[in-house]
Amino acid sequence: MRKTSRILGIVGSSLSALGGLMLIPLAGIMGSMFGPLSSTFGSSNAYIFDAVFNTITVVYYVIGGLSIAAAILGFIAAGIVTRNNTAAGALFIVAAVLGCASLPSLVLFILAAVYAYRKEKPPVAPAYAPYGAYPPPPGAYPPPPGAYPPPPQGAYPPTGAYPPPPPGAYPYPQGAYPPPPPPQSANQPPQSDDNPAAPPADDSGEA
Repeated sequence: MRKTSRILGIVGSSLSALGGLMLIPLAGIMGSMFGPLSSTFGSSNAYIFDAVFNTITVVYYVIGGLSIAAAILGFIAAGIVTRNNTAAGALFIVAAVLGCASLPSLVLFILAAVYAYRKEKPPVAPAYAPYGAYPPPPGAYPPPPGAYPPPPQGAYPPTGAYPPPPPGAYPYPQGAYPPPPPPQSANQPPQSDDNPAAPPADDSGEA
């Protein structure tokens, strides 16, 4: 918004300055032309034409001076609009009042003041895709030559360099593994915790 206000202010000031620089020389030319022309209307009407021509010349001088003043204020406002938009908007309004004789400059100054007072929109953060949403294809980033040099000779022993240890070289600690249960006979049914096996009957007393 501030950049738009600056551009409108510069264009309006340029038009206002151009109009003022054209009106002031034109007022001087009109004054030099209307002076001798008023004497041709007779002595009775000469003072009337002198008053009218002098008034037109003064009006042209005033409008030209105000246009140049409005252009100066517009250029100052365009230069400070990015740092102090409040003061720049006030200067644009004053320049619009001073340069109201030029309709294009008036419209441009008013628009520049409106854009100077408008708040800047906060920047919108770019929307990034989550990490890994677009994985690169295989081989998209090959390592440069020599990035991973081979290991030195003997860093990794060859296969079979260390034979397996002999049986019993590493005995188990005592109590690490409980002993297996005793083997059961072929005619004895398997025992369970819920139905323990009855002890065998002693037949020696009956004999």
